[in-house]
Amino acid sequence: MLNSAWNNPKLQWQAPNLTALIERTNRIAFWAASLVLWQPFYMERARVIEKLIKIAVVPISSSTC
Repeated sequence: MLNSAWNNPKLQWQAPNLTALIERTNRIAFWAASLVLWQPFYMERARVIEKLIKIAVVPISSSTC
């Protein structure tokens, strides 16, 4: 997978949807980490992490697959 089109800037046009999915996932991960680290106290960070986990679990548990 390391030699795939989405890893080579010259060939990313061959997998635009996958490239967009990877970019979106990276942005969400950065946002979540920033949201946690913006909190000045560890208890507030813990609350944010708990909330993010609850938000992430809902789509998994309500999936029809």
